[in-house]
This record gives sequence, structure tokens and C-alpha cells, in this order.
Amino acid sequence: MALLSCQNERPFVLPEIKTMNEAVYTSVVVIPQASYQVFSPVNGLVESIEVAEGDTVKAGQTILHIKDTSAKYNAASGKLNVELARVNLESQNNMLKDLENEMNIALTQLKNDSSLYVKQKNLWDQNVGSKNELDQRLLNYKNAKERYLLQRQRYNRTKEELEINLAQSKVQLQNLESTRNDYTIKSNLNGLVYAMNKEAGESVTVQEPLAEVGSADAFKLEMEVDEVDISKIKLGDKVYIKLDAFGDIVYEGALTKIYPKMNTRTQAFKVEADFEDPPSPLYPGLSGEANILIDIREDVLVVPSEYVNARSEVETEEGVVPVEVGIRNLIHTEIRAGIDSTTKIFMPE
Repeated sequence: MALLSCQNERPFVLPEIKTMNEAVYTSVVVIPQASYQVFSPVNGLVESIEVAEGDTVKAGQTILHIKDTSAKYNAASGKLNVELARVNLESQNNMLKDLENEMNIALTQLKNDSSLYVKQKNLWDQNVGSKNELDQRLLNYKNAKERYLLQRQRYNRTKEELEINLAQSKVQLQNLESTRNDYTIKSNLNGLVYAMNKEAGESVTVQEPLAEVGSADAFKLEMEVDEVDISKIKLGDKVYIKLDAFGDIVYEGALTKIYPKMNTRTQAFKVEADFEDPPSPLYPGLSGEANILIDIREDVLVVPSEYVNARSEVETEEGVVPVEVGIRNLIHTEIRAGIDSTTKIFMPE
């Protein structure tokens, strides 16, 4: 649309016949592609902060430490319990070793009494010796076998108990060390620290966010679409964006997500879009406006949108004239009645 003027005359434009795009208008804000609020799994006091707002972080990098006096003590106590359980099981001077010695003594006695019984029985089979001697050897053998089996049972039972005790101590230590790890808060992703809500010495609860971490160089657009318009849009729709920080430059994007639940307070649905070619630099929180393209109309009368005021009026040679407005986008506004293609339109003062 040409900007026309004559000498000593205000610049004006003439309405034009164009192909007009119908769109759903919405406000827009830039947000990180991925972001999350950092919470602590434990209550306590901030001992130290390892990063500042604006710092880049890697996944697994420490953000802050929470004072963990009790957890540190419990973990140290757990290590001692593991070592004690290991000593009870593996040391050469412990109860298990004594039981093993007693079992071996009983086994030696069993072998000896078994050998004496076999010899006595062989003699008895050759009609040598008395029945009383044979019975006594058999009794000694049976008693020795019973003592050995009893000692072996005590040894095996005690060994099993000590092994279980060691395994339980190790599990308890792992739990204690895991709990201690809760006092070191780390980043879940590679990105940027957008907010740090705590300082050293301040109290921490599990309900309040400590920080916000998000993508450092990947951003998306968040918009709210009124409930009366939500049925008009679909994934993949073209989006035209103007950000306040970049003046009148129009950027293109595509609709990538429509959230299914309406915000009852605003009576709107949250939707998201991605830039096709994003401006640089981008910062979270940049705001502006967007139009989600839903239809294209041929041969309609249009004027630049900035020439139509909020009351749907345009300034002409005859003064301010009300017009019937049709569809509207960031660039053009459809005029259905009130002026024609020969009407000079002036920029509102």
C-alpha cells in the first residue's frame, strides 16, 4: 500500500483490494523451550550457593547446598555399622570363627569315632571282641555325629545372620547417603539460571521454589486463546508474531501445542508455538502480540491496521468516519463499509 502525498498536504493512504488473512489475535510471551522450578526434598538452611542468576549450568551441576549436620552424622554412623558387620563376618577373631573351630573339632571327633566303630564291627564280624564293645563304639559314633550336626547348624545359622546383618547395614548406609545427597541441590538440565530465590543462611522448605532453570538458547512462544476462538485453530497453523523489543518486525512461527484445559480465571486456553527463524538475542519474558492464521479471503478492501483507531474509526478529508471492520491482523484491517477505495485515509494524530 503506497503512502501518498501532495505538496503542503498531509501524507495519506488509499484503501486497496487485497487477499486478506483471517486470524485469531492473542498476546504472546517468550519462554524457554524447557524450564522448571527447583525445589528441595528436605527442609533446612542454605549453607552455600554455587551459581548466580544468569550463569549457565550443566545437568548434574550443583546449584546450592543445604546444611546437613544430622544427615552427615547418620551417614558416618551407618559406615561404622557396615564395618562392624563386616568384621563380625570376616575377622579371624570373632564368634563365627570360634563356631567354625568347634565344628571342625566335632568333625574330627566324628571321623575318629566312625573309624573306631568300623574297626570294631569288622572284628565282631570275625567273632573277635565283645558285643558290649561294639555297642559302645556305635554309641560314641552316633553321639559324635549328633554333636557335629549341631555344631554345623549353629555355624551355618550364625553365618547367615551375620551375612544378613552386613547386607542390611549396606542398604541402610545407601539410604542414609541417598538422604544426604538430598542436601545437595543439582540442575536437571543443561541451561541457564533464570532466578535464584534464596541466599546463604535463609531457611528452605519443600513447598517453595529455590530457583528457576531453563534452556539457555532454545525458546518458544506461549499464548492464550479465548474460548470463543479455540475451536478455530489447529496444530501447525501459521503464526505471525510481533515482539515489543523488535518494533514492527513480523516473525513467523507455527502452532505446536494446544493445552486441553481452560483457565477458568481468564476463560482462555494456553497454546504454544515455535519460531521459524527467531530473532536474536531472545530473552524469556519478552512480550508482544501474535495472529494465528485460520483463513484466507480474496479481494477484500483493506487499510493498514495502524490507521484504524480502537473505536473502529478512520480519519478522512471529511473528518473522523466510523467504519465496519472485518477481519484484522498485525498488518491490515478489512473494511466492510464506511469508505471506499478512493477515500484518503490519514494517520490518526
